[in-house]
Amino acid sequence: MRIFTCVVAATVVAFAGAENALADAESGQGYFSAMGSYIDDDDDRGVDDGFNGGQFGFGYALNDAFNVEALFSFAVPDVGSTDEQHYGLGIDVDRVFRRGERFSPYLLAGAGYFR
Repeated sequence: MRIFTCVVAATVVAFAGAENALADAESGQGYFSAMGSYIDDDDDRGVDDGFNGGQFGFGYALNDAFNVEALFSFAVPDVGSTDEQHYGLGIDVDRVFRRGERFSPYLLAGAGYFR
């Protein structure tokens, strides 16, 4: 039930401002994104619940159809006495449909490395 409540709350927050938002860049424009991460794991894994990292992304709208993005992610979970750190790099290419309209679907293909 706790997970369901978290998912519902996150969905409501995500769509609260959707009426006035156009979330894509115009052709030739760059953009930045930032996200945080929260672990809510079961007791058997020995990981303390909490905010532990995030992701930063930098993108550029190449033209009306394609974006390219570079991503950096990190996490430092609290695993008791273990000093654990996770880092990742990635690159994505987005195929954007109907850029600039209220509903603008996209396809994403990417590759990355996570350590």
